[in-house]
Amino acid sequence: MSFHRGHLSAFVLLALSSTHSLAQDGPPPGWVGPPPGWSGGLLMGAAHAPEFEGSRRSRTQPVLGGEITYRSARLGSVAMGSRGLQWTVVQSPELSAGVGLATDPGRVDNGDRKLSATGYRPGNETLRGLGEISATPVLSAFGSYVLAGVSLTSAVRRATGSHEGSQLDLGLRLPWKIDAHTTLSIAPSVTWADERSAQAFFGVTPAQSAASGYSVFDAGAGLKSSQLVLDFDMALSRYWYINAVLQAKRLQGDAADSPIVQKTRQTSGMLVVRYQFQL
Repeated sequence: MSFHRGHLSAFVLLALSSTHSLAQDGPPPGWVGPPPGWSGGLLMGAAHAPEFEGSRRSRTQPVLGGEITYRSARLGSVAMGSRGLQWTVVQSPELSAGVGLATDPGRVDNGDRKLSATGYRPGNETLRGLGEISATPVLSAFGSYVLAGVSLTSAVRRATGSHEGSQLDLGLRLPWKIDAHTTLSIAPSVTWADERSAQAFFGVTPAQSAASGYSVFDAGAGLKSSQLVLDFDMALSRYWYINAVLQAKRLQGDAADSPIVQKTRQTSGMLVVRYQFQL
């Protein structure tokens, strides 16, 4: 899947010229998160990412998703969509916290390109003999705290099946308001993985070694990766937005030393058009 450069340039120029004519409506100053009641959004575009963590090859795939949200006065907001089910219990300008249920797509050890509900499953034929890591539900808890204009973010994720591993994300988010309708956010972060998660995705057991030819490798708990995300979000009108995301990641520790890893520094990106509505 590819973008026509002329069409993309015209679309961006139209977006830049239209943002200054937007109506000055929306939530009151200091409002955070979705509006009260029912709201939602739809998005479509394309993403380009490595075929699995550590792969030297990348693939482009379509992105099509959506989300419906209900926000109450006392119980926070509940969202259901492409990111799974999320309940944000606390949502204020200074503090945000909640829990979620999503799906870890796992990994395959072949070149099957069939799309699943979460997109292409990670993996390719270079992992043949390592076996499949089954998709599994993942429970999460997340939160953020704003200090001097910078958001301190954290999230804990626990797989309930398959490898039953856990990961911890810690990061910062620095938003730069370019104008009233355009924001560029810079978000550095690190990811820690426990032994179960690390061994499932980067370890090689004796049986897997015999089947695949990779050397036996025991992956332990520790820092798995560091990453930097640039997130550009621009309103085209009251309902339409364009969102571009670029991520640079570097695998660390045992993840970087794993014999299945072909490249420790990886980049991915996404460009989507988003439609937001309120019921």
